[in-house]
Order: sequence, then structure tokens, then C-alpha cells
Amino acid sequence: MTNKIRKERANFTPDQKLEYAKLMTAEDYTSKQIMEISGAGQTAVSRWKNNI
Repeated sequence: MTNKIRKERANFTPDQKLEYAKLMTAEDYTSKQIMEISGAGQTAVSRWKNNI
């Protein structure tokens, strides 16, 4: 069995999630750009965008 090192889970406030979602919709940022800026994963970023 290999020991994998997991990255620490990032915690975002609802306000932060909303700001990132607004960047994707209003400012035409891509999901990849938001992932790089925030450090969040693809699934989380997709959920933020879908929940606005």
C-alpha cells in the first residue's frame, strides 16, 4: 500500500463562492482559471457556478 499525501482541504465562505461564481459568469473567467486562483477542485467550482 502506498502512502499518498493529500492536500489540505480548502474552506470557502458563501461570499467567496459567490464572488468566484460571479467572475465566471460576468467576467468570463474559465473554471480552470478559478481553480488556479482559489485552489478549489473542479467539482466544487462547477457547483459554485451552477448554484447562482
